Amino acid sequence: MEQFDEIPIPMMEEKPKKNKNWKIIAGIAAGCVVVLAAAIVFVIKVSNLENTLVKGVHNLTKEMNERRQLWEEATGNTLMNELNRVKTTVSFNISGDELPVTIGFDSTVLRDGTARKIWGETALSVMNTELLGMELYGEAKKAVFSVPKFLDQNLEFDVEGIDTQYNNSLFAEKFGPIEAEGISFDLFPEESHFMWTELFLEWQKAAEEKDSTQDLPEIIIEELEEKAQVVLSKEDDKEYLCTQYRIVVPQERLEKTAGDSITAAEGTEVPAGLESEIKIMQDVSLLVSIDENDRIVQVSLEEPLVLSARSQEYEFPIEYEGSVSFAGESRAIDEILVDMRTNVQLNAVKAGSKALIPFRSDVFEDGETMEVHMGMEIVYDEDDTSVICSMDELAVEVNDLRFKVNGKITAEPLREEIKPLNGETIRIFEITEAEYEDLEEQLQRKLLYWLMALGSMEEW
Repeated sequence: MEQFDEIPIPMMEEKPKKNKNWKIIAGIAAGCVVVLAAAIVFVIKVSNLENTLVKGVHNLTKEMNERRQLWEEATGNTLMNELNRVKTTVSFNISGDELPVTIGFDSTVLRDGTARKIWGETALSVMNTELLGMELYGEAKKAVFSVPKFLDQNLEFDVEGIDTQYNNSLFAEKFGPIEAEGISFDLFPEESHFMWTELFLEWQKAAEEKDSTQDLPEIIIEELEEKAQVVLSKEDDKEYLCTQYRIVVPQERLEKTAGDSITAAEGTEVPAGLESEIKIMQDVSLLVSIDENDRIVQVSLEEPLVLSARSQEYEFPIEYEGSVSFAGESRAIDEILVDMRTNVQLNAVKAGSKALIPFRSDVFEDGETMEVHMGMEIVYDEDDTSVICSMDELAVEVNDLRFKVNGKITAEPLREEIKPLNGETIRIFEITEAEYEDLEEQLQRKLLYWLMALGSMEEW
């Protein structure tokens, strides 16, 4: 077989290693990680692949680097801190057979890590009527929030030593002290990068230390004899005639790669009883479809992928199937389509005092499952900076209960100055008895108003 040069991996300075105190929580993210881990493995071993597949992987890697560079130019952010200066907006609607109304959630967050300022606004609505709105402004040492529909004043507190502030306040006298110590909020953590950063680092590390996997079973790669017609229904049934490759990643190799690469939950504290170990139950078979222009059109699971999630309080299998398609014009990754289905067997969940999840084995009959279907489109806008993630369908079904989520998330460069909240502001942990009574009266009065309004909506 002809040998090809390795695809260049972006070189970065290695960041200082931190003590890793994390566990992986079972969920949809696990399936995405598995697919990414498999992709990492075959990119690293690219020198052993066929020419068409080499070109396809090379083109996709090149496009990813171009997109990263455009984002850095537009925002001033770096690969190691992609969320340093960014504006994010989220808008979702939740509906379901058991919900008499549609619930809406809208949020906007402005973050400027350089100036150490953050601003956010969130609204919860029912039938397009806003019920609750909250506004937040934060700096390095303080946070200010406002709930205008319930309180006239903004409330301010220091982000460090919240337990001490509370215990020295009027609230401790009325409701008792907080026993926990060292409660603080870090609005500007030193590392705010995506999981992608860690994956790039692992690519680089693995490329330099290929001998570390030489004793593991080899990846099986074969070109299928017949070309495949790939149809993208979300793109008006756009068709691609593709060369297909089957890539079978042995279970042992994939588990090692996943264990080396998964760092998304690094440093995250997990409630007792919810620490989870995920075991891959089989070899993973991927189909990679490449068009006549040597662009990867689709990566899909050839057969369902089964994982086993275990912890002290629960144990259940999770089954994934689906695909990721690249439908952009000038660049394939300008439009990414995700179609993923997940089945979780609920009968294996063990009831326990620490089980915080709602799917307990004493509620469901044996064999019942929770089905999740996620349809998502990720598109870059015309100026090559902003990215829009549209959730076409996120449906969750358990028994006869079915809920649907539709909406979108937009990330774009920060183009505006973050300013403090308007209006009167009081230090919440320094209030007097008179101020406390005033806040209590405001809250009671406005809660009564909204309860009456909700009653009127139900009659209507």
